Amino acid sequence: MNSQGLVTHDDIAAAYPAVREVVHHTPLTTCVSLTERCSLPIGSLFFKMENLQRTGSFKIRGAYHRLSQLSAVEDADIARAMLLLLERAKTVVEPAGAAGVAALLAGKIEPTGKTVATVSGGNVDAKFLADMIEREMIHANRYMHFFSAVPDRPGDLAALLELIAELKGNIITVLHNRISPSVPLGRTGVELLLEVRDEGHIAAIREALTDRNYRVEMLD
Repeated sequence: MNSQGLVTHDDIAAAYPAVREVVHHTPLTTCVSLTERCSLPIGSLFFKMENLQRTGSFKIRGAYHRLSQLSAVEDADIARAMLLLLERAKTVVEPAGAAGVAALLAGKIEPTGKTVATVSGGNVDAKFLADMIEREMIHANRYMHFFSAVPDRPGDLAALLELIAELKGNIITVLHNRISPSVPLGRTGVELLLEVRDEGHIAAIREALTDRNYRVEMLD
């Protein structure tokens, strides 16, 4: 737009690629009587027959042009936004309804002044929501998911769990795998999911376990 806020020819040319699929082309025509009234050569005055456009065509073009300027957000951004809304706003929002918040969090939209993101819809499958929360808790450094190994002797698994308890890690699940191909003979694999405070807590637990010669292989 120009300094007066009016649409220019360059604006129209730039918008055309985004709306070409929904544009209904109408013909140009001439009018002899009006051309004569304007004292112009016959055939030099043209009229665009916009009366042949369907109802709402201008709004459709404008909507398509605006949508073409929006930035796509990744599934991970939407999941992060859904978890944030669930924790901070106590609101269950479906993926499409959280797209605006996701775009802001991901930096896809630059907020100006007081920016409002509209959230809508709570059509979320319970299983999907539960899985999403578990995954995002790991990405948000609220869960620590890792694989370790202990000697295959009575009491050694208990010793690992006691150490984790001392480090204030809240154990959610423990999977004991005695036949893991990545674990040497005489040792047994252990997959653990812990609830932790933050990234610093994860680092502290990892360092303490490593210092005690425990294997710590982080998992997604």
